[in-house]
Amino acid sequence: MTAVRSLAIFLAVLVAGCQSGPRLTIEQRLAAYQGWSEQQLVNDMGPPDNVYVLDGTRYLSWYTQKTRYRPGFGGYFGDRNGLFIGPSYGGYAYSVSCKTTFLVKRSKVVGFDLQGNGCPR
Repeated sequence: MTAVRSLAIFLAVLVAGCQSGPRLTIEQRLAAYQGWSEQQLVNDMGPPDNVYVLDGTRYLSWYTQKTRYRPGFGGYFGDRNGLFIGPSYGGYAYSVSCKTTFLVKRSKVVGFDLQGNGCPR
């Protein structure tokens, strides 16, 4: 009986360790930077790609761009008599990008913005 109980407790702990909480959205992750100093933001994100100042508000921007590939279809077909090489309809490469901009007022992060087709959801 003790061995069965020990095994049950062990399995319960093991399963509980595999559970994870809800995934944070990109907006929730970026909102966590609000209230940080500009220096803390740069230390965490690295140097910005662009800094723009307008009416006392600093806009710090980081850019990411990736090339992705969408594979084609076709190529090998087979039936009970063997394998055939048929027409292949090619894939293509395409670019996705994202610009993340933080708004900084009085050296504190007060907001953010995401622009582009490659921003995480």
